Amino acid sequence: MPKWILGFIITMVILLIPVITFGAPDQLEVDASGTVTGLINISNLEQDITFEQDYVLRGSGKQSVQVTVYVYHEETQAYKQLMIINTEYLEQEEEPLIYPRQWKVGASGLIMQTIQLQEGKNRFKLYAQKDQDYEIIDIEITLLKRDWLQAIKDLNINIQQQINRFLPMSN
Repeated sequence: MPKWILGFIITMVILLIPVITFGAPDQLEVDASGTVTGLINISNLEQDITFEQDYVLRGSGKQSVQVTVYVYHEETQAYKQLMIINTEYLEQEEEPLIYPRQWKVGASGLIMQTIQLQEGKNRFKLYAQKDQDYEIIDIEITLLKRDWLQAIKDLNINIQQQINRFLPMSN
């Protein structure tokens, strides 16, 4: 085997080892935790109940951090990568593009990503990775039906009438 081919193979192996070693796993266990904190900060997690199916994750992170979204599966009791099916711009005979829901934090450090929710409790993990360091953030968001929102809007209380019920009128 010529020396240049051997050199090329060794170079490729050295260059590809970090890609293979530091890729996001296909699934995460329920109790999975990271090696560091502070790679990303999601600021709107205190709002864990919503009526909107499109939930926007807002926050900040360090530049070049790769973030992958995992969704909880009851049947396996584990988190699997959230996969996106893209059929835009495809001809009829072409297969849809399927890829994991992930993004890289840009130079501004701002994070604003939309996640589609299902009715009821939605459990996610964000896997943020930079080099060999990674952070895992747990997210639990409940999507309520629209009829709950309508019931709240329809709630009409006449405050004066309620006060008069409890306080005797003096003449």
